[in-house]
Amino acid sequence: MATERILIVDDEKLVRWSLQQKCQEWGYEPLEAATGEEALRVARSETPDLALLDVRLPDVGGLE
Repeated sequence: MATERILIVDDEKLVRWSLQQKCQEWGYEPLEAATGEEALRVARSETPDLALLDVRLPDVGGLE
């Protein structure tokens, strides 16, 4: 059975790290992105099961 993957998108490294630790603890494979453009690239190539998005990113907001 494949492990579900969660894409964590936040421009703050500490937030990404904290969420990554919890995801691993709960048995998920975390994927990371620091910008909206990076998140789109990762989402297209890795097809995550869930994305946790910061709504205030430096380039593209999480709501967009």
